[in-house]
Amino acid sequence: MLRPSRAERSLVSQILVLALALFGGLALALALIFGGAFREHAQARTGAEIQTIAASAVQLLSDGLAERRREISVMVQSPTLWREGLDSAGVVALLGRARAVSPNSLWIGVADLQGVIVASTDGLLQGQSVAARPWFRHGLAGPYLGDVHPAVLLEPYLPSPASGDPLRFLDLAAPIQIDGRTVGVLATHLSWDWARQVSERVLPSDAAARGIELLIFDKAGALLYASGGRTAALRAAGQRLRTRPAAAAQPPMPWTERWMDNQEYLATLAPAGAGSPVAEIGWQVVVRAHSGKSFEPARNVLVVAGAAGLATALVLSIAAWFGARRLGSDLAMLTHAANRIEAGHAEVRIPPASSSKEVLGLSRALSRMTQRLIESQADLERQVAARTAELEAANAELAKQARRDPLTGLLNRRGFEPKAQLLFDLALRGGRPLCACMVDADHFKAVNDTHGHAVGDQVLKRIASCLQSRMRRTDLLARWGGEEFVLLLPDTSLEAAGELAEGLRLAIGASTTGAVGRVTVSIGLAQIAPTDRTLQALVERADLALYRAKDMGRNQVSSLAALL
Repeated sequence: MLRPSRAERSLVSQILVLALALFGGLALALALIFGGAFREHAQARTGAEIQTIAASAVQLLSDGLAERRREISVMVQSPTLWREGLDSAGVVALLGRARAVSPNSLWIGVADLQGVIVASTDGLLQGQSVAARPWFRHGLAGPYLGDVHPAVLLEPYLPSPASGDPLRFLDLAAPIQIDGRTVGVLATHLSWDWARQVSERVLPSDAAARGIELLIFDKAGALLYASGGRTAALRAAGQRLRTRPAAAAQPPMPWTERWMDNQEYLATLAPAGAGSPVAEIGWQVVVRAHSGKSFEPARNVLVVAGAAGLATALVLSIAAWFGARRLGSDLAMLTHAANRIEAGHAEVRIPPASSSKEVLGLSRALSRMTQRLIESQADLERQVAARTAELEAANAELAKQARRDPLTGLLNRRGFEPKAQLLFDLALRGGRPLCACMVDADHFKAVNDTHGHAVGDQVLKRIASCLQSRMRRTDLLARWGGEEFVLLLPDTSLEAAGELAEGLRLAIGASTTGAVGRVTVSIGLAQIAPTDRTLQALVERADLALYRAKDMGRNQVSSLAALL
């Protein structure tokens, strides 16, 4: 029979080892589970964020190139202006206004059929031959968009970009035709520093601290641009876009890869929509996040959770050792009592054991440990929610800057005015007709008051649909505000505009919308006048004509005669 002291030591040792193994293993397992879950959550959040950044960058790049291309298309489609001569004062003034509208267009010029510059902004390269330049050769045949290239002829005349990188351009060109005959080429050199401006708009303010970079590669995988002023350094290091792993074969799913600097990044490649300028030129926009910086909070959480768990396990093991001693004492007491009973001492009673309190204390300690881990997880989730809220706020800010009316899908006033200003300037310079048409839904307040704003929105969408279906490709349509729309009609006399407006009025009046039924519109027309100096003057006259139509009983077209 073992002595009580020896039995006590054996029991304590076993319980102590078991407690250390149990509590230590549980603490480490929970730390790994919660730390791993947080890392996966952080990776998913970062992946979603860089996907949004990459998609926004592709959209801004595509919109910028499409806008420049539309400006060139509008300018070359003005034969009246070009008949005055490729180097006329009107052409020079037009080039200056076009560059003022687009500050990133550092140079706009006109070359004759021999490739000699006859007109340009600030007179740069005037009289020089550009016959060997790709934009001239391709521009004779049709609209041309060239990839990024170093400045060749203009580098001595233009300032270096704000980024400190060498001066580089994108070339856009189109043939100038009169009566179907090509007479020259109009070209613009778009500063590649524009890419830096795009990245500054889409990247978060703490992108550098979090290791988030935006990279643009050409269709061959060569680096064109890197955010943070790292273009020159990465190009010198030979950075290229390598083939993505099979797991990331379907864009825009983020993938993890070790890049040429031997650092691991979470990266995403934003797809460009078919037919967009970015897809046409073959650019590939990549946003990557440095794994070490992006997931450092997750590693810190794992270390803290592990340390806290081990510390808690040590405390619990000590408590278990004391509990084992009490349990040993209880067993010794019970054994002593049993021996005395066996010896015939009938008065001896089995003493009540108190070790169940230690078991209860252990359960409470485990509950406290788990509660601490749950509180740590809740704190982490609050941090994730805060970061998500910041991202949603940034997306909301981008949405505010949109140039489209969210209800009808038409241009809003902000998107309408710069395009309309260009048409106005071309018409005024070339002496060409231009009409403004203001359209307003009759009794629209009664529709909202009677049927509710949801039905009123349906009416506005129906009117917008009718206007879109009957406008011409060269016309410019926008929602001016409330129930009012504006339509700009280039190369259209007041008489022709009146016929078009009457057709719009009849078409809208013939349509119906749900419970409202038939809704009519009043239309005001005005034609550009030689005394006009601003687009606003033309629009205000159209608005006056609209009020006159309202005063005359609504559901009709009213016009102010042109002064030409």
